[in-house]
Amino acid sequence: MKPLYLLLIPMLIIFLASCTLSPDHEEVMTGGVTDFSNKNAPKKIDSKDIESFRTWFVYPDEQGGYTRYDFAAEKQDDGTVELTWKLEDEETTIVVGGEFLVSLQEIIDNHKLASYNGIDKVTSGLPYEYEPSHLHCEYESGEKINFYMDGNPESEWMGDFVELFSSVFPGIK
Repeated sequence: MKPLYLLLIPMLIIFLASCTLSPDHEEVMTGGVTDFSNKNAPKKIDSKDIESFRTWFVYPDEQGGYTRYDFAAEKQDDGTVELTWKLEDEETTIVVGGEFLVSLQEIIDNHKLASYNGIDKVTSGLPYEYEPSHLHCEYESGEKINFYMDGNPESEWMGDFVELFSSVFPGIK
């Protein structure tokens, strides 16, 4: 009987140790795709009255490299708009007129960004310039645009956002 205990105890220890060391979720391998997309998200937004906006992406900069841009806009009670630009651990905030949101909506409409609504799909291990891009926009009507997907540094919509925000933030480009 004693030899049986000597065999069962180490096996039990190994089994329990393997259970505690296993991750709760599968680790995504380089090149692996995670997809949590909501295929039922509306692809058309009727409202034009933006309440809040946030986007981040990697886009070519004037020095020939790539920069991660992180922009936000929040409509204030008095109709003005608080804009935020984050660069690494620096954050700059300014207040502009409400017409800024009209220009922002024009970019969203011109590039049909609502058609990406609900996409949440990224590929692991892509180079820096293809780091995932994100956009989240909320409207007074309660409608939302939200997507998170592999970046494309040649995307025209990214360039238009950089141009719009750089028109009010000195030294962005």
